Amino acid sequence: MENTSDGFEAAAAQTVVAPEPGPVVDAAPAGPASAPSSAPAPSTAEDRLLVEHEWALGAVALCFYPLYVRDPRWRLTRNEAEPAAGPMQKFLQAVLDRYLPEWIGKYAPKNPELARLVLALGVVWWSKARAVAAMPEPQVPAAAETSAGDEAA
Repeated sequence: MENTSDGFEAAAAQTVVAPEPGPVVDAAPAGPASAPSSAPAPSTAEDRLLVEHEWALGAVALCFYPLYVRDPRWRLTRNEAEPAAGPMQKFLQAVLDRYLPEWIGKYAPKNPELARLVLALGVVWWSKARAVAAMPEPQVPAAAETSAGDEAA
């Protein structure tokens, strides 16, 4: 079987911007450590992708998106999402540090096409997220803000 990851690595290196350093999140499970993880732990904070608080807020809001689509009153504000953002941030960090490497180790050898697709989507998502974060926020016309305020009342 030929190694096609070189082309993927080259494409990823061209599209992905290095992440900015962020706060280190403790993703250790609460309670006694019963079974050691089969995945190797990252050696330093620079070796791992750190979940930012804003991502956790977005993930909490995303959980309510299907309800929001049916009824806009379900849109979460930042203050409403804030109580769940801390636990969501710890969960997402655990997914990146523990569950994702375990999944890759278990399923990638059995289904390389799925593994390549997941990695390619991850690169596209990460690249687009960095590009969107670098863009200025769109300005909403005053007329649109007034009509949106009328709907909320």
